[in-house]
Amino acid sequence: MTNGKQQLYRDLKRRILTLELEPGADLDETQLSQEYGISRTPLRDVFRDLAGEGYLSIESNRGASVSPLSHTTLRDFFLAAPMIYAATARLAARNATEPQIGLSNLTRHHQTGPGSPTGNCRRDAQGGHG
Repeated sequence: MTNGKQQLYRDLKRRILTLELEPGADLDETQLSQEYGISRTPLRDVFRDLAGEGYLSIESNRGASVSPLSHTTLRDFFLAAPMIYAATARLAARNATEPQIGLSNLTRHHQTGPGSPTGNCRRDAQGGHG
């Protein structure tokens, strides 16, 4: 993706997720292409990408609009999200490299070190208190 396309993609996604662009809002192709300095072809590519991810709806002869948010959509999200998060965590654990694991241990040690709420409960490698 070109810089303008990438920026448009990120901005639209953020604006949709933060409800700055409300569900059902129509998107102005002319205004967006001028604002991001891209032609309509790459702009429509971004629209198609976001539509494929469920953020936009595209109707012929009408253009793109923010996908409506329904109870069904929310329910489906909250049913699927835990499964996606669990699968992502399993893949991350399965594919973690030694440096990543070491970094994770350092982060965990820092979070439970002296002065933290759980720091006094931590045990060292010999089983004593830290």
